Amino acid sequence: MSQTSTLSVTRKALVSAAAGLLVLLFLPTSQVLVSDQISITLIWSMIFPMIIAAAWGPRWGALSGLCGGVFYPFLAWPQNGWAALLPSGIYLIFLVTIGMASQRPSLQKHRFGQIIALALSFLVYLSLMWPLYTHLFNPLLGLNAQHWKAPADTFFEPSLIALLCFKNAISVGTLCLMADLCLRIRSIRKFLALPALAGSRSNGLIFLSSIAATLTIWSLFITLDKRFDLWEEPNGTSYQILAFWILLVSGCGSARIICSVLERRYASESDLERSRRALQESSKKLQSLNRTLTETNHRLEKEKKRAEAAERLKSIFLMNLHHELRTPLNAINGFAQLLKTENARGADAKQYVDKIERGTNRFLTMIDRITQIAQIHAGETEVKVAQVDVEALLQRVKTLPSAKIQSGGVELHLPPDWTGKSLVTDCSKLEIVLDRLLESAGDAAEGKPVRLIPSWQDENRLTITIEYSGTLIDKATPSSYQTSSVEIGGLDIGLAIAQTYVQILGGQIDNVASPDKGSRIVVTIPNQEALPQSPSF
Repeated sequence: MSQTSTLSVTRKALVSAAAGLLVLLFLPTSQVLVSDQISITLIWSMIFPMIIAAAWGPRWGALSGLCGGVFYPFLAWPQNGWAALLPSGIYLIFLVTIGMASQRPSLQKHRFGQIIALALSFLVYLSLMWPLYTHLFNPLLGLNAQHWKAPADTFFEPSLIALLCFKNAISVGTLCLMADLCLRIRSIRKFLALPALAGSRSNGLIFLSSIAATLTIWSLFITLDKRFDLWEEPNGTSYQILAFWILLVSGCGSARIICSVLERRYASESDLERSRRALQESSKKLQSLNRTLTETNHRLEKEKKRAEAAERLKSIFLMNLHHELRTPLNAINGFAQLLKTENARGADAKQYVDKIERGTNRFLTMIDRITQIAQIHAGETEVKVAQVDVEALLQRVKTLPSAKIQSGGVELHLPPDWTGKSLVTDCSKLEIVLDRLLESAGDAAEGKPVRLIPSWQDENRLTITIEYSGTLIDKATPSSYQTSSVEIGGLDIGLAIAQTYVQILGGQIDNVASPDKGSRIVVTIPNQEALPQSPSF
C-alpha cells in the first residue's frame, strides 16, 4: 500500500481546504436515524477529510478538518452549544491519527495496510471518546448561555451519553469502511496522484454497483412499505433509514470483500505470470548455456582429436627424424672406417672422402632444416619483402647442388610470352621452397630431368610448375601436409618447410600425381607488399 503523492504543496492545500468545506456544504444531506431518546446522524461528507488524511498525511488531514470538516457538530447539533467542541476536537485528533498511521512505512508495504491504519485510528477514537464524553460533556453543556439561539441543553443523563458514544462509534465505523473502499478506486487515487493498486481496475465499478444495489433494494423496500403500510408513523421513517444504513454497510462491506478477492486473484495471477516469465528466461538461459556447452564440447572434441593427431604425427616425425639423421651418420662412420684400412689408397680413398663429404653436407642440411622448423614452431620466422628478379632466381635455383637430384638435372622452360618481371616477396624463403621441391621431385624422377616452368596468372600472381616423371611416394605429397597440425605422415623435413613457407608467403601448393603421365607440383605466390603472419606448427 504505497501512499506517496506527487502533487505540489499548493494543490494539496487547495484540495484539502475544499474537502473541509464540502463537509459543511453537504451537511444537510446527512442521514438521521431518530430513536426514542437520540438521533443517529451519518455525516457521510466527513469521508472527504478522512480520505485526504489517509492519502497525504496528518498535516493535510488537520488542514482539511480546520477548514470546516471538524466544525460540523456546531451546525448539526446547535443545542449542544459549547459541548460541540468536544466531538470537534476528537474528530481533529482522529484525522491526525489516520494520517500518521497511513504514512507508517510498515503499513504502506502491507497488503491490508490501509484498512489496518483506519482500524487503529478508529480504536484511538473510541478510547478518547468514552472518557472525554463521560467527564467533560456535561460541564461544557453548563457553559451554554440562556440566550443561545437554539434551546440549549444543560445536562445529559449517563445513559444518554452512552448512547451518544454508541451512535458516534456507528457513524465513524461506517465512514472508515467507506473511506477504505474509496481509496481503492483507481480514479480517486489518480486524482490524488497516488500510485494505482495492483488489480484495482474493477474496484470503481464494484463500488458503484454496490451503491446501485443498495439504492435499488432500499427503493423496493420503500415501495413495499408505502404499498402495504408495514410500519406506521411516527416510527416508519426511522425504520426506513435504519434499513438504508443496514443495506449501505452491507453493500460497502461486500464490495470491500469482493475488491480484496479480485486484488488477491490479480496478485496471484501476476505472481504466476512473473514466475512464468522468469521460468521462460531461465529456460532460454539454460538453452543458451546448453548450446554453448555443446559448442564447447564439439570444439574441445576437435581440439582433442587435433592434439591426438599432433601427438601421433610428432611420434612419426621423430621416427623419421631419427632415420634422416642416422643415414648420413652411418655413411660418415662407415667410410671413415674404410679409410683406416691399409687397402684404402689412391682413387678409393678419394671416393670414400667424397662420400663422407656428401654425408656431412646432408647431415648439416638436416640440422639446418630442423632449426628452420624450430623457428617456425616458435613463431620467430621473419619475412623480408623485397623486389625479386624471378628469372635470375630460377636460374640460381636450377644450379643448386641438391643432394637428392640425380644425373637428370633441372631444365628451365620459359614460355614464349615470358617477360622479365619482378615479384614482391621474400626471396630467400621462395628459394628454399623451390630447392626443397626440386629435391623431392628429382628423387622421384629416378634419373630423368625435372622441368621448371614459370608463368604469370595475372599481374600480381606468379605460378611455378615443377614437372617430373613418376610420382612422389605418399610421404612426399605436399597437398596432404598441413602446417597447422604438422601432418607430416612420413614426409621428409624439406617438404614440411616448403609447405610452411609457401603459406607464410600467402601462396599455395597443389600436387597432381599420375603413375602413367607423370606428375607436377604447382606453386602459386602472390605479388604483395604486406604478407600474413607466420603460421606455427
